[in-house]
Amino acid sequence: MLRALGFVIGFGAAVASALDVTTCGQTVPPFEVATLQADLTCVGPAAGVYVGHRATLELNGYVLSSDSVAFGAVKCMGWCTVNGPGEITGGGYGVVFDKRLHITGVDVHHNLIGILPNGSGSRTIARDVILRNSIGEGYFGSESVFRGVNVSVHDNGLTGLGDKVVRVIDSDLTNNGAPGIQAERVTVRGSTVTGNDSLGAGVDLGAFRRPRVVDSTCGKSQMLGQPLGTTWGVCTND
Repeated sequence: MLRALGFVIGFGAAVASALDVTTCGQTVPPFEVATLQADLTCVGPAAGVYVGHRATLELNGYVLSSDSVAFGAVKCMGWCTVNGPGEITGGGYGVVFDKRLHITGVDVHHNLIGILPNGSGSRTIARDVILRNSIGEGYFGSESVFRGVNVSVHDNGLTGLGDKVVRVIDSDLTNNGAPGIQAERVTVRGSTVTGNDSLGAGVDLGAFRRPRVVDSTCGKSQMLGQPLGTTWGVCTND
């Protein structure tokens, strides 16, 4: 169990039974754990793998690829867990989920959007996750919460992490086309947020409320909702 930034992350709840994932479009039933047994390349609107409420998908070192922009390579129905090592890619959405996502040790790359919460009040807990090289955002929410430990978010075409609340620790957010972080409330601890927003004014961190930046390197901030160049005075170049 990990305590950081005032929140508690619990991983590794025991699951009684297991099944193999060997073909595209399989469903992991609620409360079950399933293990990917080979690289899968999935084409079409259906999800690569559907993961039921409180179910777990183990990537087992393999690559799950899907071009689905309707359901994603992984479609989580309710609360779900996705564990690496492994990769999620394919040009569609990486992970689409409804309520809560725990994701650990996964490289999510070359998607349209890396992770997409599908509803207000949802929560993402990410640990040792890479979100990179998406056409759009690495992670894109609007009324939900992202909490990450040791996440690397880089080289996405638009915002690295965007949501209502973003809290990261021991993380790196660099070289994204739009701000590395953009949210109503932001906490950054022990992290680097630099070299972002190459398509704009070089903003690394945008927030509607004064962000908490602790033991971190931050290039430039922006008060969202205010004229461009109005900073919070929390980053090196403010």
